[in-house]
This record gives sequence, C-alpha cells and structure tokens, in this order.
Amino acid sequence: MKTSNSDFKHQDKFLNDKPLLSYSDIFDGHGLTPEILKNRDTSIIFSESKIYTDGELISDFICKLRSGIYLYLHNKDNGTTYKLRAYYAVENRKELDLLINNIKRQIKNGTINVRTDKTEN
Repeated sequence: MKTSNSDFKHQDKFLNDKPLLSYSDIFDGHGLTPEILKNRDTSIIFSESKIYTDGELISDFICKLRSGIYLYLHNKDNGTTYKLRAYYAVENRKELDLLINNIKRQIKNGTINVRTDKTEN
C-alpha cells in the first residue's frame, strides 16, 4: 500500500503553525476510524465530511492526543478503511511506538478501544 502526501491533502495547512514534526504512516489494518477517536477524549483539530441521507462519511480527520501526537485519518475511496499518519516530536517516538503496539494488541484481541486522555487546548 503506497501512501502519498496528496492523500493527506490538509497536512500543509495543519502543519503550517507547528514546529517541525516527524511523521510515520501506519499500515497493517490499524482499524482506527474517526468515530472511534471522536468517542475518546481527543482534541479534534479538523474534520472534512460529506452528509448523506443514511449518515456522514468523514474523508479527512485530524485529532491531537494528550501526548502531543497528532493522528490524521484519510479515506480516499469512500470505503470503511482509513490511511493513518501520525505526526510527533522526535522525543515522543517511544509514546508513538507504545500507541501502535497497543492498537495492534487490541486488534488481535478484537477489542479495539484506543485509550487517549483529554487534551488541553
């Protein structure tokens, strides 16, 4: 699966006022959706969606975790799976690794329930 910067079309606007952040594209069927993250204590930074009679389809979603890690979910083909890019300060790399391992463990156990803490704006 190839991911390009054009998939994450809002990243330039989003990163414009941020210090230099590293990023990682996360594959392996992470199972995250905007709905999962919206139902957690995250700060929603940006959401782009289309409203249909049978519900809302979010195409781009950016949120911030308490650790300062930003998650950007992108849905290109109006499907149910999202590409995930995590933005982080280099010193937060270990926290990102822990988050990814936690997500993988929860997917393996069938209990995807990403734990995040309320962020302060």
